[in-house]
Amino acid sequence: MGSDPTDSIIALGKRLKIETYCVSMGQGQGIHARKLLQQTVAHGGWALLQNCHLGLDFLDELMDTAIETENVHESFRLWITTDIHKQFPITLLQMSIKFTNEPPQGLRAGLKRTYSGVNQDLLDASKMVQWKPLLYAVAFLHSTIQERCKFGSLGWNIPYEFNQADFNAAVQFVQNHLNRMDTKKRICWNTVCYMIGEIQYGGRVTDDFDKRLMNTFVKIWFSENTFSQEFSFYKGYSIPKYTMVDQYLQYIQSLPAYDRRCLVCTPMRISPTKVVSRGVLDTILSIQPKDSSGGGGETREAVVATLADDM
Repeated sequence: MGSDPTDSIIALGKRLKIETYCVSMGQGQGIHARKLLQQTVAHGGWALLQNCHLGLDFLDELMDTAIETENVHESFRLWITTDIHKQFPITLLQMSIKFTNEPPQGLRAGLKRTYSGVNQDLLDASKMVQWKPLLYAVAFLHSTIQERCKFGSLGWNIPYEFNQADFNAAVQFVQNHLNRMDTKKRICWNTVCYMIGEIQYGGRVTDDFDKRLMNTFVKIWFSENTFSQEFSFYKGYSIPKYTMVDQYLQYIQSLPAYDRRCLVCTPMRISPTKVVSRGVLDTILSIQPKDSSGGGGETREAVVATLADDM
């Protein structure tokens, strides 16, 4: 699964009216995972084991349980989330259905996805007039830095997995900062920029130039100028002033379907669709059968078959 699929799985379970039980794997969590599996196998429900790369010792037992258990409740499903790990059992991967949680293509789609997870209670969480514009600014920053990830090394020198947890943490900080702020004083922008650019999002960034870029985005988009009528992230991308979530979604839907690449500061000759297309074609070519140039060697299929027989 992707880097932050837990909320999506729980939301899907609620929508289907199925109880979902979670265990975050790690040291000493195998006991709890074992009890959870016994309970859900017998009585039904979804079992979600998070971060299984931290509990590799339990995965062999998990595989045996999945294969050998005969009486399984019809509503039982086992979900696991993991990061890439060399020692992760390949057999477990092969017998599983794989899902990945990818960010949508384009700023409009990214903003729409982010605001689809914003409810009216969150929009009304603070009475400060700065709250709604700052919430939108965080959402715009979140979508922009995710969009840059699609340009490979031209977007960020090092690949980063910015996810919904980063957005939630930044929003929670902004909300707390506004709630604790004296109404007679202004927002401490140095604090806001530091927390967002160095901690909430910048905490993932390890490259010095990437960190400089992140802080540049934050310092330009988070200031007293953010609340002025003339402010815009880029030409045609301003901060809407609404009171209802549906109004924000309608505004986002009116944004251009195709982004101006200057908005995410990437070269005009490069587009994310070209990057994605090239990756797909490279993958297709890499799995094609290849004969040796000398004409006397074995095909890739023959080599694989020989290795399989040996194993």
